[in-house]
Amino acid sequence: MPHDTRTVFQSPHACIQDFRCDGRCHQHTKREECTDAHELVFVRHGAWVRRDAGGRRLADAGQLVFFNRGAPYEIEHPLGGDECTIVSFPADVILRTAGDLGLCVADAERPFARGSVPLPATMQWLHRQLLASRTSLERDELALEILGQSLEASQDRPQFRNTLGEADRRELAHAASVALARDYRQPVTLAALAAELGCSRFHLARAFRQWSGRSIHQHLIELRLAAALQDLCTTTRPVSEIAHDLGFFDHAHFTTTFTRHFGSTPSNARAAAQPAKEWPSVARSWGKSSG
Repeated sequence: MPHDTRTVFQSPHACIQDFRCDGRCHQHTKREECTDAHELVFVRHGAWVRRDAGGRRLADAGQLVFFNRGAPYEIEHPLGGDECTIVSFPADVILRTAGDLGLCVADAERPFARGSVPLPATMQWLHRQLLASRTSLERDELALEILGQSLEASQDRPQFRNTLGEADRRELAHAASVALARDYRQPVTLAALAAELGCSRFHLARAFRQWSGRSIHQHLIELRLAAALQDLCTTTRPVSEIAHDLGFFDHAHFTTTFTRHFGSTPSNARAAAQPAKEWPSVARSWGKSSG
């Protein structure tokens, strides 16, 4: 098969696809084509050339490539095949994110003003995090951050205005922290959290990252891991039950995440971190009047 496209993740906000091509699909004939969605393309391996109204440009691992929906182009493969990650977004998500950033999108049908830009190190790392992500919350959050940085990079002359101030970011991030502390054992989605707090998904994700230094997903996982350690050290519940109740993908995912975070497997942590005998009586005394 000359090329293969596999959808890895699909949500109302983003679609992530794995694209692989052996280079033969455009080897003998050039044909004009277009995408049916606004796309960002990260080249993981290989290279190819796109010819469009802006001329010819090479796409390789050092470039972030933009495709506006419906814009015609031709592809050449002078170096053989390639492997790419395609991240696409509905037009309304792109326009709302641009508005959140205070960016002026001159043409709503063509939100990406450039065909490609050099890929910054921050975007390379976000792409790798996206490939490693496993939950819907994490993938949505990373995809929207990638979109925001891509819109900033793709504008000819980005103009920033109406962005959240420091106090607004702090209050929004604080409100999100409260909601997560309340609901960390429940399924959490970026859309539901943003709706509860009355803001856009992009504003919420970026404000929280800027205020706390980590993503909403990372904070949620830390809350769940802390709760898991508490359960392991104070109950005899099976590890698989704890993992399930805290929303981890499966037992293996929980064990891997827990071990990476604490440097110990859940079973070893349970064996090594039993509290001293006086702790239960102290715990029972909490909330009682001192007399």
